[in-house]
Amino acid sequence: MKLTHLSEKLNLQVQETSRHLSRLSDAKLILKDVEGFYHLTPYGDHVIKLLPGLEFLSKHRKHFLTHESARLPEEFVNRIGELNNCNYIDDLMVMMQEAKTGFEEAKEFVWILSDHMLPTTPPAIEEVMKRGVKVRLLLLESLSFPARFQPIPYAPNKIERRISEKIDIELGIHEKQALITFKNLDAKIDHSGFITTDNRAHKWCKDVFEYYWVRAKTGTPEGHPKRNE
Repeated sequence: MKLTHLSEKLNLQVQETSRHLSRLSDAKLILKDVEGFYHLTPYGDHVIKLLPGLEFLSKHRKHFLTHESARLPEEFVNRIGELNNCNYIDDLMVMMQEAKTGFEEAKEFVWILSDHMLPTTPPAIEEVMKRGVKVRLLLLESLSFPARFQPIPYAPNKIERRISEKIDIELGIHEKQALITFKNLDAKIDHSGFITTDNRAHKWCKDVFEYYWVRAKTGTPEGHPKRNE
């Protein structure tokens, strides 16, 4: 576009638009051709592709003042803009209801990555296994279980279990939706987080899960109780 077109589109005065264009030109992000049209430079085009990550963090600045995305492997920090179309949840009951709905809607698979286990989770997992849904459960190796905890039955053809020494994020994924919870500054999960059905965000979640999954060990946490049949 030319200066006047940009000014009209942005609803800015021509002088103000010109100042912005000068700053962008000085930063080598844009250039003006001989006909007066402004274009992104190849450098500017690359910078534009990095902006979604900054947009996501800026949009949820309050959350990320007390929660750490940088704990994750660098490749996923760099791709965090793929979460731009997630919806933010800051309510424990809403988050638990979304998790429950996810179990109910799953038809193909459920993947769980977590450093804790709620008493309500095993019955939900048993129910999805009865429907033929394949389950992957990746837990913290040193996870502690509450008293009278009734674990999930061993069903090798229906559930795969692995453990990891370190878990930096909590994920609950089925074929259409994902729940994401980042750890707070105390390295705890507090159940404020994000939910998404967006394809790019869903793939980001699956890729993060796979990253931890392939590096994990087969087995159950050290203090895993035996099931009382």
